[in-house]
Parts: sequence; C-alpha cells; structure tokens
Amino acid sequence: MRTHFQISRSAEYFDAEELQAQTGQPASKFGEVVLKELIDNALDACESVGIEPVISIGFAAIGDRMRIAVSDNGAGISEKVIDSILNFDTRTSDKAAYKAPTRGAQGNAFKTIIGIPHALGGGSIVIESKGLRHEINATATPAGTIDVDRQTSAIVEVIGTTVYVDMPFRECYPYWYARATALFNPHSFVKISSFNELSFSMVIADEENAETDNFYKRLGECQKIKPNEPTSAHWYNADDFNKLVFLQGLQNDIPLGEFIRQFRGLSSSAKAKQITGQLKQFRLVSDIYREPIAIESMRQAMQGESKPIQPKALGAIGEANLLDRLNLNRHWYKQVSGMIDNIPYVFEILIGESDGAHGFYHGVNHSPTFGDFLRQSSLKAGDLNGVGISGALAKIIDRERHIVIVHLIGIGLPFLDRGKSNLSLPAEMIENIASAVWHVAKTLHNEQKRADKDAAKAEKDEAARERAGENKTFINAAVFLVLEKAIQAATDMRRLPANVRNLFYKVRDFIQEHTTKELNYTYFSQDILIKYWQERGRDKLIYNDPRGVLYEPHRENEVQLGTFSVNDYLFPKHQFNKILYIEKKGLWHTIKAAGLHKKYDMAVIGGEGYASEAIRLLLEKAQVGQDYTIFVLHDADPDGYNIARTIQESTKRMPDHNIEVIDLGLNIQDAIDLGIPAETFTRKKALVKDLELNEIENEYFTGRFKHGTKRSYICKRVELNAMSAGQLVDYIDAGISKAIDAKQLAKKVIPDADVQLEKAAELFKSGLHAEIDALIAERLNIEALKAKLLEAYADAFDEQEFKVDEYLAGNELHTWSKPIQIAVDDKLEEISEAIDDGVTEWLKAS
Repeated sequence: MRTHFQISRSAEYFDAEELQAQTGQPASKFGEVVLKELIDNALDACESVGIEPVISIGFAAIGDRMRIAVSDNGAGISEKVIDSILNFDTRTSDKAAYKAPTRGAQGNAFKTIIGIPHALGGGSIVIESKGLRHEINATATPAGTIDVDRQTSAIVEVIGTTVYVDMPFRECYPYWYARATALFNPHSFVKISSFNELSFSMVIADEENAETDNFYKRLGECQKIKPNEPTSAHWYNADDFNKLVFLQGLQNDIPLGEFIRQFRGLSSSAKAKQITGQLKQFRLVSDIYREPIAIESMRQAMQGESKPIQPKALGAIGEANLLDRLNLNRHWYKQVSGMIDNIPYVFEILIGESDGAHGFYHGVNHSPTFGDFLRQSSLKAGDLNGVGISGALAKIIDRERHIVIVHLIGIGLPFLDRGKSNLSLPAEMIENIASAVWHVAKTLHNEQKRADKDAAKAEKDEAARERAGENKTFINAAVFLVLEKAIQAATDMRRLPANVRNLFYKVRDFIQEHTTKELNYTYFSQDILIKYWQERGRDKLIYNDPRGVLYEPHRENEVQLGTFSVNDYLFPKHQFNKILYIEKKGLWHTIKAAGLHKKYDMAVIGGEGYASEAIRLLLEKAQVGQDYTIFVLHDADPDGYNIARTIQESTKRMPDHNIEVIDLGLNIQDAIDLGIPAETFTRKKALVKDLELNEIENEYFTGRFKHGTKRSYICKRVELNAMSAGQLVDYIDAGISKAIDAKQLAKKVIPDADVQLEKAAELFKSGLHAEIDALIAERLNIEALKAKLLEAYADAFDEQEFKVDEYLAGNELHTWSKPIQIAVDDKLEEISEAIDDGVTEWLKAS
C-alpha cells in the first residue's frame, strides 16, 4: 500500500512560476516587484501610525547581483510580526477582508519578497528594526517545506525599519520608482542613493541632509484615507460583508456593538445600539457569523445609519501638487469622479511637455502599477479610440517629449490579476475616464492634425514643383545614389550594426546635395529601402527594431522579435509544435492566465497589427524543414482580414514569402453567432482587392458613403477587445481544437521513445547526483569539514595592491572587480593542495 504524504504549499512562495502567478509579473520583473512592495509597505507603515512618510531607497548592482534597500520612519516591525511573515503556512492580511482604497498588492507581499531571491537562484533578506538585525536565508526543500535560517543580533536602535534584499540582478528602475512614489504621494519625503558596493548601510532620510542626494521634498499633509482608518459599510456587497463577519467571528470574536462601531460614521454608541436592537438574539459576532439572513439585515441597517463617503474624501493628488513635482512647459490636467452603488472613485490625468521626466506613470490608490492598468479596456471619446490609456494616446504622445500621469483611486476595484495592475472597470467608469483622457489630449491631437495637414500640403506642393522640373533628381533616385555611403556611415565603416532609423538620418543628410525634397521616414523604410534590398540584397548590419514578442510555453521565455533576434533564434526541441500570432499583444495576458499556450504546447506571438518582416521571417523559419502549425487571430475588420492574408502570402517587402496558416478568425459570422455587438467606423481607404469576402462581410466592410466627404464610408466591424476574457479564451480553444481534429494534428508534443529515454536518463542522473550528494554530506558531516577549512584559511588572503586602474587601462571591457577576481583565483590555486590534504585527512579520520 502506498504511503499518503502531506505536501506543504509553503514552497509556492519560493517557486518562480508560482510567484509569477501571485505577483502577476514575469520573473524578469521580480526586481520591480521587490522594490515596489517594499515602498508600499514602508508608506503604509508610516501612515498607519499617523506619521508623514520619510522613505529612503538604496540600490547597488555589481555583476550579476544586486541589493535593494528601503527605509522608513514608521513604528518599526516587531519580532512577532517577523515570526508571522516567516510562517509560510498562513496568509495574514487585513486586505483580504476589509474594503478600502489600499495600496497593497497580494496581501502577502512580504512572504513573496522572502521567496523571490531563492526562486531566482539564491539570496538573503535583512530586516533592521527596534534595535535588532534579522538576517534571513530561506530555501525550499524538495518536499515543499521551508528551511529558514534566521540570525538575530543587537544593533543601535534607530527610528523605523530598513529592509535589505540581496538577489540575482533583475531590472528594477529605482530612480523611476522614487519619482513615481513622490508623484503619487505628495505627503511623502523620498530620497534615493546608489552605491558601488553590495554591503552598504542605509541611513533614514531627513530634510537636513537631503541636498546632498537625489530627493523629493514633502509638499503637504496626508489627504488620503489612511490604511488604519475605518471603512464604510457602503463599500461592501452581501458576499464581501458576509466574508468579513465570518472571519471576525471565527478568528477574533468581539461584541456585535464593538464590531459595528469600527465602521466609518458608526462610531457612536447610540447608532450601534439602534442596529443591535434589531438583532437582540445576537450578542457576539460569533453568534451571527453563520446566519446569512441576519448578517444581510445588519449590513443594510449599518448602511441606513451612515452616509456614503463622497469622492473628495479619497484624496486625489491634485494639479498643484503634480506641478510642484515637475518642470513643465505646458500642461493639461483633468479630474473626474463619481459614485457607483454608493462606492466613490476619483480619476485624474495630467499631460505635460517636459524637458526632464517623460513617459507614462500609471498609479492606482497612490501606488505605481506595472504598466497601464486599463490595458485591456477600449477607450472612446471624441477622436480618441484605442485599447488602454497608453494605446489611446499612442499617436498623440511623444514619449521623448511628454509626461503622462494617470491616477485612479477606488474601493474594491475589480482586478484581472493578483498583482493588481490590470483592471476591468464598469462601463460607466470607463466612459468617464475616456472623456477625461480626451479632455487633456485634444489640444495636442488637434495640433498634430494641423501639422500632418501642413506636412501633406508641403509634400503636395513639392511634388508639383518636381513635376515642373525644379528638382531634376527624384527622391528615390537620390536615395539610391547615397544609400551605400549612408550604410557605411551608419555602421561606422561596417564595424557596428545600426537600425533602419539610424540609416534614415544618414540618408536624409546625404541626399541634400541631390535634391531639396524632404525625405519621409515611412516612405523611406516601407518603400524605397525595400526596393533597394530587392535589387541589391538585404544588408545584415541594418536591422529592424522589435515589433512583437514571442512567448514560449513551459519555459516562460520571452523573445523580442527584431531582425537580429529572429536571425539568432533557435526553436527549442520538443517544447512546442504550434505558433499563434495575435495582432494585439495585450491579449497575451488573458491567454496566459487561461493556460492555452501550455494546454496545446503552443508559442504565442503578440504583435502590433500587421506582422513585421521579422515576425514573418520567424514564421517562415518555423515551416522550412520543420513541422510547426501556425495560427493567426485578428479583428473582424478589413485590416484584420488583410493581416491574415499578408502573414501567409507574398508582399512587396517579401515577394517570395509563402507559408500555410490556419485562420482562427475573428470573422463576422462568428461574432454574430456569439452575440458580440458591432461598432461603426469610418473607412477612408479602398478595400484590398485580394480579400475574399462573403456577402455579410462585404456588407459590413463596404458600408455606406459618408456625405460631404470625397471617399469616406461608414462601415461596421467587431474587434477582439469587444469579447469578454472568457469568450476570447473559449473562442481560441474551440478554434484550435477544431483545427486539430480536422487536420489530425498532434495536440501535445510527444517525442519518440529514444528522446523520452534520453530525458529519463538525464533526470535520473540529476536525481542520483542529488541523492548521492545528500548521503555523502550526511555521512561525512560535510558542513563541519567546510567550517573547519574556512576557519583554517579565512586569513590566507593578505591585503595587497590590486592595481585596478592599470588592469582596466588594458582591458576596457571588464569591470573593476575582474583584477580582484584574478588575484583571488591565484590565491585559491596556491592553497588548493593544502585544502586537498585537509580533506584527505578528514576522510581518513571518518
């Protein structure tokens, strides 16, 4: 009979794949996860005790290791709290049941911070607070249990808490997060310092020494709802309130009146008595926590005795505070708010022209998010139409010139991921947000429209002058004359690769001696350069930037699909046998969450509309001498249908391109069958002649003529984003399953018997190594031997001069630590025989 083993789930905090699910972020962003969560914890710790936050951020990166540190001026972390953090069998959080505009992410963030270094290959955490230093090394065993090595020592007591995290290097952008923290928290003082060694010590920031470092001053008192403030009964629906009452009665039983007085607007004894008087048979929370009808009656009574909280109480950042943080030439700000079922929200957005900070800053509840929190929502208002705030502004905002700050405050916001960075909001709220975004963007949008119109007119006038003979050399001929010289210049005489835009700037300079016509980048890259490659052959030193990402199943590998990466990419053996191209890469997160890529052993390519040349080259590689099935998913509109066509057929850019692709849709008939409503759009360009359209598709895409225009038509379409997440997953699942049956494809990758045996031998050998190592270590007391040898040779490396500057003068590609490593290696080689003798003696004695 087999033994029944109990396997702990604690190791989920120490496994990279599980941590990705808990944090909502890929392992490549774990550095950001650690930094963001430490900052959020520090801010909450200060606000909870009524202290204006003073936050210090420290960062160091040496080679493949880094250290992140965050200090605060809060009340400090007690040993008891650290004990609970290191108990991985429970999740302790007030965010699990209380509804409030909280910063927090998972509610168990500190446990994930403890596990992340181990998941990435090893590291440690140090917590300094209340006069104690706790050095923590935690690892997961093969059985799923956690080994925690915690060394505690006394230190000089200082205010607050400092947490250090040592881990393998991952990008985490500390200066960006310092600015974002200051922007979303005007009541905080934020200081950041970088160090050139991993063993640095932090000092709590204060305003007296701030001028010597990078810092952001405090702008005023805290206006937001603090983490420890009472919540409102109006913020809970029946299920939420039932959960809160159940947990209270089960884990921390108190009198019913005391429980009621914890809520906003219900602190008076008179109101509590008024409510408990309707529940006379119940005295304690434990008396009522299994009575759903009574609980609902209490919730409604509490809502009746208290007023809903208005949006202004949520504490928006405000235009003035944002302007105090930034140096802007021009700016546009809008704040909107509302109440949905008596639950308030506030949305604010600022767009500014900046000579300093630029790009997008997205935040929810005074905390920066991992990217656009509406990245799967369609925003439409005025001339604004796109997916997500970043997508809607993509053609309006210049990321090198503009800064965009987006902030949403709400209660119980419906997140699509556990890392709380991707929202699915009610239509009413989306509409209000879209109008605010359009309000601040329309000036720039109109300016751009005028500039485009002026440019088009100038080009038209130039064409007329050319036809009149003013320019003797046409633009394409001029480009052909200088291209070889431009390639030489862009690549520094063929020493280094250059992208197409670099080449464009060289060409633009060189053609001045041949023509006065201004060269347009799109015309150059999409027309003239393609013709040049077709005549002369593509130059491998000129590359296209990535316009898509390949997501591999099982290995969780992401490949940016530019010309270089595609040329170097090798398909992994026995990993996947299908590839799905999606024209909107934002939908990848839904597919990933549903696990379709793993279910079908399928790589997913997230694109940006039409497949780039690099993507089409990759798909071509997948079918030349290989057996990968390729699928495509697209919008039900003319461009979507044309994407499916061009991804498999030849174009002027790739005249010899021809691969077999299975079109999953979306097509119009499927959208009708699924009940997905169509939207109208204005088509200004002719339909592609090669599109094969049925009667209903012709009706949707041809449309009706728009009076008052030269060649515009009012048409109908259905975008993938109009589907719910569940509809999208079911649609893809059904389409792939149908294709597998129709074409008798292999659903899963199953290599032949020889490969299976080879894998089994590899795993057995690895397991055998581990088993033998463990037994030898146990029998020979290896740890004691190591300790003895370390003690014997700890002082063997004498102080010496490393002549780092001299070494680097002849080895410019190395870092300063390289000569030190060489010296250490020499010393280790010198004492290796003595160490060997010590091991031999130990073995004989054993």
